[in-house]
Amino acid sequence: MEENVQTNAGQGFGIAALVLGIIAIITAVIPCLGIIALIPGILGIIFAVIALVQANQNNGARAMIIIALVLASLGTAISTFWVLAISTPAVMTNSMMKTFRNVINMDDLTKELDNLDKKIEKNTEEGEGTYTITIKKTYSSTEDSLVKKLEELEGGDSVINTEQDTLIRK
Repeated sequence: MEENVQTNAGQGFGIAALVLGIIAIITAVIPCLGIIALIPGILGIIFAVIALVQANQNNGARAMIIIALVLASLGTAISTFWVLAISTPAVMTNSMMKTFRNVINMDDLTKELDNLDKKIEKNTEEGEGTYTITIKKTYSSTEDSLVKKLEELEGGDSVINTEQDTLIRK
């Protein structure tokens, strides 16, 4: 009968992977150090894979190597989560600031539309005829609100040509 003898193949890399996996887990759960855990986590995964290949080829023990692979993978995953959790709000904040600036510009546009409405009322009282107002659209989400505001200001008797972005009052 053949004996099934286990060797120490892969144990050196396995121990290194285990240590790196533990370091990755510990640093990954600390919010400000989370990004640092990527380094030992990725190295731990690499060492664990190398150790697992060596153990499989030479009938070595695999339990510690698999534990090291799980710890390194978990530490890398937690670290990646922290990186995304910190960077995504920063990107979103930048996007929100741009939107806020656009809202401020909409307030300016509303004031201009009010002034334009006063000018149109004055010219209408003087009996002048057709008016053409051209609006350059910069944001598709504001087009509907601009058209509604213009229709409200014009009081209904208007033709809207959305292809050329013009409003013609009859």
